[in-house]
Amino acid sequence: MKKLASFDLAVVGKVAAILGLSLGLSLGLSCENAAAGAPPAPFPTSAFNSASASSWLGGAQTGYNWQSGSAVYGIEADIAGMDLKSEMNTTLSRNIPFLPNAPQPTANTVSNIDWYGTVRGRLGWATGPVLFYGTAGFAYGRVGIDSTLRDNAQPTSLGLQSSSVKTGWVAGFGVEYLLRPNLTLNLSYQYVDLGSTSLAASSPGGVLSQNVNARGQFQVVSAGASWLFPAPVAAGKNMPTKALPPVALAPWQGFYVGGHGGGAWGNRTDARYFDNSAF
Repeated sequence: MKKLASFDLAVVGKVAAILGLSLGLSLGLSCENAAAGAPPAPFPTSAFNSASASSWLGGAQTGYNWQSGSAVYGIEADIAGMDLKSEMNTTLSRNIPFLPNAPQPTANTVSNIDWYGTVRGRLGWATGPVLFYGTAGFAYGRVGIDSTLRDNAQPTSLGLQSSSVKTGWVAGFGVEYLLRPNLTLNLSYQYVDLGSTSLAASSPGGVLSQNVNARGQFQVVSAGASWLFPAPVAAGKNMPTKALPPVALAPWQGFYVGGHGGGAWGNRTDARYFDNSAF
């Protein structure tokens, strides 16, 4: 019995030694891996925000109309300046038990369309001094994005910027009034789509990252005036013996140039922010 007890104690001692060595190696490797790699952040945080904008606008237009009976068709180009700026300020909420007063991460994102232009066809119907028309064509404009994410506890920051001329399409309608033979007043609506601009940025190791998507879609209502230079109309077979003045035959036909002003709204912008900083 004594020999058996002695044998059992020897076995138990060897097993304990092996377990101790294994546990020590495991802990050592775990610490080494944590030091060599980027351990998961104990207090990650993220946030989402979105914004749209409204703005004044002012610009100029020029074009040419042809008239056949009551039908009026032509081409028009316009360009306008505005400040359609979608801006958002975001705080990423993070609760750190041992740092209750630690500064929270913050983000600021701005998407701005500061000018746009169009080249469009027009097709309308004139009745007396009033012209109703529809219009559609090509649109272009500058879209800019500026976004910064800051971890105010580190402090570290991550920024992204972009500014480019985007192209797309435009459609709308309007009404014009022939106040005088060479002066028209107009009221119009346009829907403009310059496409979407998506940007993403990440700091080394992915500690900070953000994604911004600006939808360059907006609507415009404007009023304006144009100076019309009536074009002569060729005589037809059925023209009366005492010919009417060219302006009376086709009052809308000719070259015109003018200005307009109004308002715009849209340019919805979405942003997502991520802060994986460790303390």
